[in-house]
Amino acid sequence: MITDTIQNIARYERLGEGFAKGLAFAKKAAEENLPQGHYDLDGTSVFANIAVSETKEEAQVRFEMHRRYADIQCVVTGAERIDSAPADGGAVEDDRLAEGDIAFCQNAFLATSSVLRQGQFALYFPGEWHRPSLMADGAPQQVKKIVVKVLCD
Repeated sequence: MITDTIQNIARYERLGEGFAKGLAFAKKAAEENLPQGHYDLDGTSVFANIAVSETKEEAQVRFEMHRRYADIQCVVTGAERIDSAPADGGAVEDDRLAEGDIAFCQNAFLATSSVLRQGQFALYFPGEWHRPSLMADGAPQQVKKIVVKVLCD
């Protein structure tokens, strides 16, 4: 897991072409406040979704992880907390990896908790458990977020 501000994306271009494309898009989308929707950046290798949603209490959100794709989650407006756990920190309870590259568990061994605010992002590599969309400031709030998916096969 990596957390940083979108202004520092040049540091992470060394992760590979897919990450460079994804981070550049996240920066542009955040700066230009692009509308909600799906954005095809490089076929099924790199794509993004921009959405507005309400943050939730812990009991309402499960940990998730992916096997093939990394997630770049960038907050455009609002604030949300994302909990994370190591790859061996949770046991798959709802396996949808074959059809949607996502698996869930209700409780994972919490390693860290990060609050993302406007212009900040978190990058989760395949296998890393994360629980996004949590309330950051004690009450639900609306968050506009970019989620970029980068294929890591």
